Amino acid sequence: MKPPPFPDLAQRMRVRTECTGSNLRRATRAVSRIYDEALAPAGLRGTQFSLLIALSFFKEAPLLRVAEEGEEPGVLGPGPVESLLHDPGP
Repeated sequence: MKPPPFPDLAQRMRVRTECTGSNLRRATRAVSRIYDEALAPAGLRGTQFSLLIALSFFKEAPLLRVAEEGEEPGVLGPGPVESLLHDPGP
C-alpha cells in the first residue's frame, strides 16, 4: 500500500495558522521561555519553580524521594534549590 502524499505548502501553512493544538503548543513554549528568563538570576527554571511551589505546601519535603520519583529527571538539578527549600523566608 502506498503511503499518503505529504501535505503541500498551502495545507501545512493552514495547519500552522489554524490548528489550535499547534498554536497552543507554540504559546506555551513562549510563556515557558519568559518564565525561564525571569527565573534565571535565581538559578532556576520554570519547572523547578513549579516544583518548589508544590513542595512549599509541606512542612518537610522529602527531597531525596522527590528527586528519585519525580516525573522529570533532574528537575531539582544542581543549584540553590536545596537552600530555597529550607529558607524560612522573610
